[in-house]
Amino acid sequence: MKGRYTILTKTKIRRFSLLLAVLSLLFCLSSCAESRSFTLSVLAMGEGDCEVTDEPLKQVPYGGDASFTLSMPEGDTVIQVLADGLPTEDYTYADGVLTLKNVTSPTTLRVVSGDPATQSYYGVEVTSKYGGRIELSTNEGRVAKGTLVTFRAVLKDGAAFTGWSLKKPLSSGGTLLSDEEQMTIAIDENKFIYANFDISGVEIPETKTTTVQSKNNLMIYYNNNGGNLLSGNKVAYEYSFDMTYWSMPTAMEDNGTFTRDGYVLLGYSTDPDGGELIRPGHKFILPEGTDKTLMLYCVWQEETSASDFTYTDLGNNNIRIDKYSGSDSVIYIPRKIGGKTVRQIGGECFTGSETTEVYIPSSVGMVADGAFADCKSLTTITMYDTVTSISDAAFTGSPVKTFRLCAGTSPRFMTSGYCFGQKYERMMLNADSPRIVFVAGSSKHYGLDTEQMEELLGGDLVVVNYGTNANMNILFYLEAVAANLDEDDILVYSPEQYGPYAYWTNGNPEMQSVNYQGIESAYNLMECVDVSSYTNVFTAFAQYTTSRQKMGAQTWDKYPTGTDKVGDLVSARKGYNSDSFHYKANGSFRFNETVIPEAFIPNMNRVLDFAVEQGTTVYFSHPPYNINAIEADSLNEESYDSYHAWLEDILDVPLISDVRNYIFGGKYFSNTDYHLNAAGMALHTEQLAKDILAAMED
Repeated sequence: MKGRYTILTKTKIRRFSLLLAVLSLLFCLSSCAESRSFTLSVLAMGEGDCEVTDEPLKQVPYGGDASFTLSMPEGDTVIQVLADGLPTEDYTYADGVLTLKNVTSPTTLRVVSGDPATQSYYGVEVTSKYGGRIELSTNEGRVAKGTLVTFRAVLKDGAAFTGWSLKKPLSSGGTLLSDEEQMTIAIDENKFIYANFDISGVEIPETKTTTVQSKNNLMIYYNNNGGNLLSGNKVAYEYSFDMTYWSMPTAMEDNGTFTRDGYVLLGYSTDPDGGELIRPGHKFILPEGTDKTLMLYCVWQEETSASDFTYTDLGNNNIRIDKYSGSDSVIYIPRKIGGKTVRQIGGECFTGSETTEVYIPSSVGMVADGAFADCKSLTTITMYDTVTSISDAAFTGSPVKTFRLCAGTSPRFMTSGYCFGQKYERMMLNADSPRIVFVAGSSKHYGLDTEQMEELLGGDLVVVNYGTNANMNILFYLEAVAANLDEDDILVYSPEQYGPYAYWTNGNPEMQSVNYQGIESAYNLMECVDVSSYTNVFTAFAQYTTSRQKMGAQTWDKYPTGTDKVGDLVSARKGYNSDSFHYKANGSFRFNETVIPEAFIPNMNRVLDFAVEQGTTVYFSHPPYNINAIEADSLNEESYDSYHAWLEDILDVPLISDVRNYIFGGKYFSNTDYHLNAAGMALHTEQLAKDILAAMED
């Protein structure tokens, strides 16, 4: 069984299982005359450079251990053991002997050896989400070189599986690895694998999102509209935006391409004389009838008089403004003063002023602590992602509510799993239809099937899966989403429990740097929340902008490969097929009054009440829970009932779900105790749909 990789087909599995069963039965029959002990067969095989040097077939009593002597190159160790095709940790390895613990069924072991420090990367993708999904025995990414990975295709009705291919889809000339629905190979080098589907027999639902064009670039001409264009004497800057994936373009960043003496750039508009303002880095809906080209005009605002500022020369034609002495309530800080670029805002620049609104240009990179302290009327700040040094201490004693965030640099996170622009698009492009939006951490990102949910709800609601990540402040997304909903819509909030990797899901006001990653593709959302109700707003912002400096520039039309156009996860997810699976890093789940800290409850209800005031129907539900991660004293009817009673008492919105229905076996989870695999996602989506339908009937 040595070789570069081994394909484990269904036929081979059936034959091998039958052989083991026969061998086990024969052994039991022959030994029963001498003993009444019940024995089982364990067959061990080495992979690659690993060899089993003693008898590979052992007979052990039920619940006993099976040991095998292994040979491998010097310096190598056991990096993986498969038991009947799935990774197991129920073994020990020491002094050249591998021991499988607690044997309770006939088992085939496949042992892989190697240097665990030597890694290879592998990724996997489906050629069509309508064909089906993938389940993996090991998470994609970097794994020890030689690791065996089992790939299994789960087909949708009407789809046919055409094979696994290397580097490219089969239709593009990819190398066929196997045409079986289940395949096991060794990741002995970097590999990218495609699951190929024939979807000619699949009934594909009509999408509710209208795209302007399916597979062409949109040429956006940015007209300087009375300003200057750094690239020369041309009037318009040409920007090609690939609309293959996106349905809403993102306005280009203000990187100094356009200037106008005495004015600052606010953004762009389709009307040269005004109209709706599109801020840099914000998504916008294309005007009706847009085909291949679009003209956007710079929108200029007269800047605050330079004579109202005193400043310090920093050298290299850069300055820090130190004091504002004017009396304007709305301040537009100039990009340049005396021909020198404004780079910093000093620590007492606006302290105690009567300013209500301040625009900070994209040239600024530092705002000192105290710069806007005790500005009792200051409610609105416009700032660019060029600022890398700022903290909440810059606004001590100032009631800033609105933070208008704009792009002054090219994006960095468009291809990451924290890019949620497609969720924003789906929500905004369907504003004229009744929508149901689900807000949670990654438990919904992994656990909700948009297409299935729409079908189960009867096709009358546009489903938006705003599952994000539990390391983000989920309340921020709940408030931002609620600001864009109305009386025809439904909002479902399902926060993960407060604890490891989920401290910011249910009322905690502390913003995180990853919140800004999630909106980089649609900075529009930032100004939809009342930032005065949050902490760490600007400190986290600086952490985000600083981290971006270490990354390569991307473009606004890049997109994440792990999610589809509706925002659902399409990356393969590990399928353990083990009821004993327990990730453990999420901590222990419990059903009592400690789940949501008492101090956070008012803040959570503040946002829920805000959503209700918008006219939106709001429901509270549960995330999925791995039964193996729940504390033993919470797994009883009394805990369930008291937990529900407590939630109903503290919440300002209806609790529509019974936690009993959201507890799933370990085999339904992927790589955490919140992340469901494909089978678990289907069950969870179905249960949630039942709860929603029941609530809508009440």
